[in-house]
Amino acid sequence: IKYMKDLYDKEYSPLHSEYMENVNLFRNGEAASLLTGVWITGTLENTEGLDFGVIPMPKIFEDRSVWGDSHTLVIPYARNVNEEKQKAALTFAKWATDHGELWAKAGHIPSKTTVTEKEEFQNMPYRMDYVKAADYVRFDSAGSYTWSIRTEITTALSKVWNDEITAEEAVDQAVKGIERLLSR
Repeated sequence: IKYMKDLYDKEYSPLHSEYMENVNLFRNGEAASLLTGVWITGTLENTEGLDFGVIPMPKIFEDRSVWGDSHTLVIPYARNVNEEKQKAALTFAKWATDHGELWAKAGHIPSKTTVTEKEEFQNMPYRMDYVKAADYVRFDSAGSYTWSIRTEITTALSKVWNDEITAEEAVDQAVKGIERLLSR
């Protein structure tokens, strides 16, 4: 937290900016770097005159891990299953994952290694770098409180960025909020 706060305090990153504002600062040549996810790659590639490269998140602390997320195809539970619709949903899910190079155009990493072996995928700039960086990804634990926990954390962090509380107080606030959620 202190490391991130220092980036704002030293004005390496604008404090009160929205995500797309930061993206546009980079796209317009007003920012030297952009810390973001792979999903913005397609947007950057389609920005006329933008010369950019990508690197994995550098190891900042003792662990090289970075947070990751994914899209998930879900077939809802139903008491009375319509087998025709279920089969159609499974057919679509298989087609979508077999053609992960379509997701990769936006920068996403395909879920199937067979897609990363396709020439079309391997010819896309940066994508194999993303595949290698996926070795360092750690996912949130699955659970019904995942997004609520993120909200507790981001609310506490926002107070640090705005000089309302210290990093230590933010940790205490987030932990108490998370404990309150989990005790329900």
